[in-house]
Amino acid sequence: MTEKLTIGADPEMVLVSPLTGQTISAQTIFHGSTTAEFGLDGSPTTVEIRPKPADNPLELVENIYQLFNVAQKKYPEVFRLKFQASDINYSIGGHLHFGHSLLVENGEGQKKIVKMLDMYLAPLVSLVEIPAHHKSRLNGSYGRMGDVRPAPWGIEYRTLPSWIATRKLAEAVTCLGYGLVEQALLGDLLKLTLPAVINYDDLISLYQNGNMSLMRLGLPYLIKDLKKIPTLQTYNKEIKYLIDSAKAGRPLFESEIKESWHLKFLDIAKMKLANLPDFITKLGEALAVPSDEMAQRSWVRAGVDYRVSTITNHVNLAIEAVIPAEILNMMDATINGFKILGLKIDTKNEIIIARREPLTQSYKKQITELLTSLGGQMGYKLDTVLFRLSGNNCLYIPRTMRDQNNFLSEAVALVVWLYSNKEVYKSTKTEGKRKINLPFGIHNAITPLINSLKDKKRQDALVESDFILDGGGIDNNKLFNYLRSTIWPQIRETRTHSDNRTRIPAYLKKLVQMAESEATNDNNATCQVCLGSATNYIGINFDYLCDNHLCHVINRLVFS
Repeated sequence: MTEKLTIGADPEMVLVSPLTGQTISAQTIFHGSTTAEFGLDGSPTTVEIRPKPADNPLELVENIYQLFNVAQKKYPEVFRLKFQASDINYSIGGHLHFGHSLLVENGEGQKKIVKMLDMYLAPLVSLVEIPAHHKSRLNGSYGRMGDVRPAPWGIEYRTLPSWIATRKLAEAVTCLGYGLVEQALLGDLLKLTLPAVINYDDLISLYQNGNMSLMRLGLPYLIKDLKKIPTLQTYNKEIKYLIDSAKAGRPLFESEIKESWHLKFLDIAKMKLANLPDFITKLGEALAVPSDEMAQRSWVRAGVDYRVSTITNHVNLAIEAVIPAEILNMMDATINGFKILGLKIDTKNEIIIARREPLTQSYKKQITELLTSLGGQMGYKLDTVLFRLSGNNCLYIPRTMRDQNNFLSEAVALVVWLYSNKEVYKSTKTEGKRKINLPFGIHNAITPLINSLKDKKRQDALVESDFILDGGGIDNNKLFNYLRSTIWPQIRETRTHSDNRTRIPAYLKKLVQMAESEATNDNNATCQVCLGSATNYIGINFDYLCDNHLCHVINRLVFS
């Protein structure tokens, strides 16, 4: 065989919040291109990676490592989250692509190769899966034995879980898969034992039902056969790791991917508290963690203004993640919190703090110094801090501050909340069980907060509150321009991709519904994308937007 076999892959992973341990929907973090090396695919939950194919499996694994390094610089906000290759709630695949002219439109040849992968690769990998995750994964739309899709260059084998949990696992799986297909393409007849021990259909049944104990009985015969296959001997070291793990019943899918691939990242959950600066630093890091979760309690509440709901949720999630629950349980969110509102764009760069009770001159002086220093060190000139006696505790943040592509607004809200609730950091215990009880000043609080946030930028993808006008209402121009410039190109791109459909984020559907009544309805309009008639309008209460439906929606709401 003179033509080299090539191997590629598009394994998936899920994003997990380091603050709460909950899965974060990938589409809320970024709306990446469906054909990018690191981004979204058809699922709104998973991230898919698409390394460059190679004619050597170890080169493919190195391509994955280099892809991670490039993506870490391009999407730093994504890398603040944990990466997991297995989850009980989602079917996460590790598809392998094999390219060769003999695999193209060769029905019988393809069947023999897929059967070989089903007999020797899939069972071995399943024995190092988390059993409950294996069963859950097979309830999805793909992942069963024999799951293969023809492609112009060869075949895509879609039975496996996402083997990128660790680099050593990735090396073992790709090397074994490559060697098996390479041997099958050579056409050499080998006297293999496993097919005589267990019927193929019976093996499929055991695999599908997750009956690991019976599958394990065939492991000695499987290993014996692997030692006979000449093309596998080149990768004996890598494959041995998988065999030894399967024999020991060692799960290999629990690892955090970045950690197991030796990528540098900050694990917020492992940050230790020794003093007030450590405490503030951890809160600052937590502010910038992307999330689609809602905090359990509203320590700061949101008014209906531009970006305000996003700011409040970031602050509340950070508070709940870092401050001990026993302290928060003793506090009343209504009494100890406040509401964040936005000042309109024609106001000065001023912050207004309204309190129910009169404020001392000392409080006014110190909080002004803290916020002015905070703004100045983050490149924002704060004109003044005003104080009002009001019926409600409120913090008014200027539009110019909320427009910045950083987390200054969150930092301001956090400083005001902490300074107004000193018992929080005076009651919190350090790792040495000492109470954090230091002066809350520029050196101990503002500087570490700034240092934790100085390199953090907001994610590129817009979120719901980015489309809200100050005082309420939808910014229709911004919403429609975003649909037209960002969402529609993604839809068009999926027309040439796998299943010819794409999801749009739920918050966008909600915003479009809210804006729908204000859109012009011209029954004689012609869709500017496909030039087809758009007289039969279709609503948007569905999960997917196909090409035809989207033309109607775009015509009605964007091009009107």
